[in-house]
Amino acid sequence: MNRSARVVIASAALIMLAAFYFMVPNADQRTYPPPGVSDWVYEKTLSVIECPEPSGLVLREDMGSFLIVDDGARDRPGGVYEYDLSGKLIRSSQIGGDLEGITYHPGRKSYFVVNEKKDAVLELSAADLKLVAEYRLPERFREKPLLRPGGNGLEGITFQPEPDAPGGGYLWLVNQDDPPLLIKTTLPGEGTTLTVHATLLMPGLNLGGLFYDPQRKLIWVSHAWQNLVSLVDPETLRVVDWQVLPGYAQEGISLDRQGRLWIASDLGGVSIYRPRPSRRGEDQ
Repeated sequence: MNRSARVVIASAALIMLAAFYFMVPNADQRTYPPPGVSDWVYEKTLSVIECPEPSGLVLREDMGSFLIVDDGARDRPGGVYEYDLSGKLIRSSQIGGDLEGITYHPGRKSYFVVNEKKDAVLELSAADLKLVAEYRLPERFREKPLLRPGGNGLEGITFQPEPDAPGGGYLWLVNQDDPPLLIKTTLPGEGTTLTVHATLLMPGLNLGGLFYDPQRKLIWVSHAWQNLVSLVDPETLRVVDWQVLPGYAQEGISLDRQGRLWIASDLGGVSIYRPRPSRRGEDQ
């Protein structure tokens, strides 16, 4: 690539980044996307003030609750927070660390949380939210380095039940960038190193939230800087669809039994959206 091309690309990247910062509205406006842009209609926002920067979300409708994680700051440790479905805090556990995603494994009765700075997967007991085990990815996959050390690390996690898979299902992870990678793993029979089965390179900005959709049998992968979500077939590892995401900094995503979209925003709050009646595919 010649120098002129590099200058053009760098200039375009700076313009996009500046546009992002100047276009983000204030806190009172951020959950209201322009009409017609998204396939979703805003319903309400839960303030979850105890968790300032939600960076992951898992619904537990069987328990009447949802859980989110906070990535921490100088004045507070990273933590796990459980709320009832109206947004009232039930319990929390300040386990520390740069926590970025959370999912539930019903077979093990455990929550799994990713720590970005450590590139680690933490297993927490669902009973008391205490640490049970810590897992790591292998350094290499198919004779190539898997992740770049010291970069922006693991950002999201979701569990796909599969009775025939080791451990009863797959833990899907997403690396934010360098490289932006979707990773299919299972828990080890022994030891603390996850088994990697497949990866999908997903060029884009700021890969974030993950959600396994059991109805459509697809993996939802949010691109928080682009306000998009890619829908990935877990069998073929192909992106089969995409949608425009409402809101901003969508680092936790999930669907409830009513088909509503829940989004945990790193800017604060958990917002709920109902499907737009005319969204794609509904009238087909």
